[in-house]
Amino acid sequence: MRRVWLLLLALALASCSEQVGYQVGFVTREVTGKVEAEGGAAPLVLVRMHLATFVESSQGRIHQTRAKLAYPDPKGVYLVYMEDEVDAVDLYYFAKGHKTAQASFSRTLGVKAYQFDVKLKTDPNPKNGYYLGLKPLLSGYITEPRYQLPPKDQLFLGQWMDQAEKDFYQVTP
Repeated sequence: MRRVWLLLLALALASCSEQVGYQVGFVTREVTGKVEAEGGAAPLVLVRMHLATFVESSQGRIHQTRAKLAYPDPKGVYLVYMEDEVDAVDLYYFAKGHKTAQASFSRTLGVKAYQFDVKLKTDPNPKNGYYLGLKPLLSGYITEPRYQLPPKDQLFLGQWMDQAEKDFYQVTP
């Protein structure tokens, strides 16, 4: 039995990308890392959580989705805790005037925590990037009740988007 456990642990760790660090442990509990944006813009992390349910279909277990914001500290370090019912998380990294990055992590036997660092690149056409990519993504999380985004996060994102749009149309002398 011990050999089977060691083989499973070795396979799980071998499948990790070189960009993703990890800590060995019983099961995944958190994702942490550092997010930086070129030019010093303040980055944010939108977290979409996939919660396991007891309902199954012919294609597998049905999941509920929820969302929340993870606010990096001034140095850009963020922490996303995976609660017991969460099977996987999708992380969206974004900042004003930058391209959005995305990463997904699943609860994995043998991995206690994932470490993922991101450097957001400046968008050469930030107005189009915002209106065609980021705004529809964020608006969906604010307006869709199924994500159950906390009211304080809804308000923060709405104000953040309002300020981003004002910045695009601000007249500079």
